[in-house]
Amino acid sequence: MSPSIKQTTLDDLLVLKDLSTSTFIESYFAYNTPENMRKYMGQYFSLANLQKELADPNNHFAIAYINDAPVGYIKMSINSKPTELGSAKAIEIERIYVAQKHQGKNIGASLMTYCINYAIANQYDTLWLGVWEHNSKAKNFYNKWGFEVFGDHIFLLGHDVQTDLLLKKPLQEKSDIQNP
Repeated sequence: MSPSIKQTTLDDLLVLKDLSTSTFIESYFAYNTPENMRKYMGQYFSLANLQKELADPNNHFAIAYINDAPVGYIKMSINSKPTELGSAKAIEIERIYVAQKHQGKNIGASLMTYCINYAIANQYDTLWLGVWEHNSKAKNFYNKWGFEVFGDHIFLLGHDVQTDLLLKKPLQEKSDIQNP
């Protein structure tokens, strides 16, 4: 069953907070200290911060639903762009998460298709993102979608300095929408 994907509004704030927190814990709790997880989530997934992010016109959120239950979400942003992307009109997939029990059901593919469609419809020519250097599952997923490494940057999770690989995908053809 394909998910329905709905642009997120302030009315979805509590759903977004719960989904952001639960998927982040599922993805990273085993690799980080509880203190660093609490610090990061307190900073980025608080109601106040998510409300601020939702109100920012440079951000775009969407939530995937199966039978009216939230199962994943994305956050896209144009608030920053690595200098390595030069003059590209680029948009970042800042967050793309699927609840663990729904992984392997093409929810991630549906969310990625949504991101690509959104970027093309808004005349962006490049999608980019950062992925933790040790997240093999995510790196494989992005590789299947045609993302290529173009650099790296520091990602601070609480007090832990980590390295994210920077990946990009040029969007030049409608064929980019196809699910790999």
